[in-house]
Amino acid sequence: MQASTWLWALACASVLAACAPTEPTQPADPAALREWMAEQRLQFNARNARSAAAAAGAGTVPTALPAIEPVAAGRGVFADPFDARRLSGLPPAPGQRPERADPPLLAHPLSALRMVGSLRRGDEVVALVQADVQIYQVPVGAFLGKNQAQVLRITEEGITLQEPPRGLPGQSPARTVTLPLQGR
Repeated sequence: MQASTWLWALACASVLAACAPTEPTQPADPAALREWMAEQRLQFNARNARSAAAAAGAGTVPTALPAIEPVAAGRGVFADPFDARRLSGLPPAPGQRPERADPPLLAHPLSALRMVGSLRRGDEVVALVQADVQIYQVPVGAFLGKNQAQVLRITEEGITLQEPPRGLPGQSPARTVTLPLQGR
């Protein structure tokens, strides 16, 4: 019992000795401390003055920034961003088809597409169309299938599409097709 007490006392003494400074400490010079505090205060005030001037609008900052539109907004996946006709805002030239928004749905024939449901967001109705294993949201006005049929109406029973005329213009009328809702 006596030996363990001595061991604890020795351990505490060695810990305290390890924490002791190796060099003798001198009391801080009050004048040097005041000088250092004055320097730090000047540096702090200079930094705050610069940031306050920037926050107050020392530079020219526009009051209303223009709306930022994403680069790909309203374009197909492979659209040319430098196309002069698109940049001018003119409609497509005769014989040219307008931009199609969803190329994956244009790669499949209409017979391979299935309407599996619909969603309503406020006044807008969106059809859920399955192509292979992927499901896409299709709004009114979108194009589907290899024949590029345009979505005219979406109901709970199906999608009404209009296929463009085949062959020469004026020879065959546009065809209306319905893609019915299909369950699993």
